[in-house]
Amino acid sequence: MPIANAPGFAWPGHWIARVRSEDGDHALVMFGSPSGPLHDPGAALAAGGTIEEGWLIARLDVRLPLEEPYGSDRRVGSVAAILIAPDAESPLARVEEVDAIAGRGLAGDRYCDGGSRRGGTSSRAASR
Repeated sequence: MPIANAPGFAWPGHWIARVRSEDGDHALVMFGSPSGPLHDPGAALAAGGTIEEGWLIARLDVRLPLEEPYGSDRRVGSVAAILIAPDAESPLARVEEVDAIAGRGLAGDRYCDGGSRRGGTSSRAASR
């Protein structure tokens, strides 16, 4: 969830800050009230960077314990369909099976072949 006035935000929990410094933008994990960097591997704030934006982090289900944020009830999932497209403008094609290439994606799909790129999230598929 986006944070209004991220530079002045103070919350006793984790949140993500986008910090602009001389060498570009950095993503930091912030924590505490007043908030300070919990994880700043590039020392962007210490080097004089400024917080430009922020996003609040919350557990998937706040009723679940921190030790098991996704719960302990393991269930079996199923694949409803496998869809690939050779480029961003092509319609999705349903396939019965496809090779999953570690670190790249599904064979024949635009993400695997280096065409279009996702905008932030990543998904992994099991091989056949």
